[in-house]
Amino acid sequence: MTGTSGPETATALTGTDPAAVAFFYDHAPYWWRPGEETQEEGRQRCAHVLARAEVVAKARGWWLDIFPGPHADGEWVAVLYDADGDSLGSLGGIDSDDADTVRVVLAQLAHEVTR
Repeated sequence: MTGTSGPETATALTGTDPAAVAFFYDHAPYWWRPGEETQEEGRQRCAHVLARAEVVAKARGWWLDIFPGPHADGEWVAVLYDADGDSLGSLGGIDSDDADTVRVVLAQLAHEVTR
């Protein structure tokens, strides 16, 4: 993928929903493997991984609860639940409860659960 850029490239190579890949490309954190891929390739890979994790979470009926954290104002805690209401994972120290953040956190937790 060297020399390519943007979420469209990841979408073309993987078949993942273009809108979801573009969303995660724009909103989610990412990492890359120095020496194996460029920073751009890592960003594309991470966008695709989160888009796929979101698909899995939706298909399995998983949902996210987000609530104020116990230690600091403006800090949120999220818990991912399965369709039966069993906790699958959680994350604290989240700095926002807006819809974009919630979507990213759900996908991140779903990815961790399914790895």
